[in-house]
Amino acid sequence: MRDMIAEIDWNSLLQQPDTLGMLIGLGSMTVIILGVTIAVQWRKAQQARYNAELKERMIERGFTAEEIERVINAGADQRRVGKRASQLVERSLPGQREEPRREAAKDPLSC
Repeated sequence: MRDMIAEIDWNSLLQQPDTLGMLIGLGSMTVIILGVTIAVQWRKAQQARYNAELKERMIERGFTAEEIERVINAGADQRRVGKRASQLVERSLPGQREEPRREAAKDPLSC
């Protein structure tokens, strides 16, 4: 196998337009795929970090586990949920709350 690779005239092979175009195309596709993969994974990591911070803030303000779960899992559009959940936390009573909320019927995402 090494002999076959050594026998290839790489200079003449790379000077042919078909080979060079194919290598540029494959390289471009590889860069695009890697870029998209990195962007998606970065966004997932940022969303996980945001959810962890949101849960921590909600725990500090006295929300129950059921309320936190309802806020985190509400709706399919995570961007909307994250924004509205943040608003919910910011609108709650300032500082630490004395006792946990007991309003199970009220939707925590309603404005």
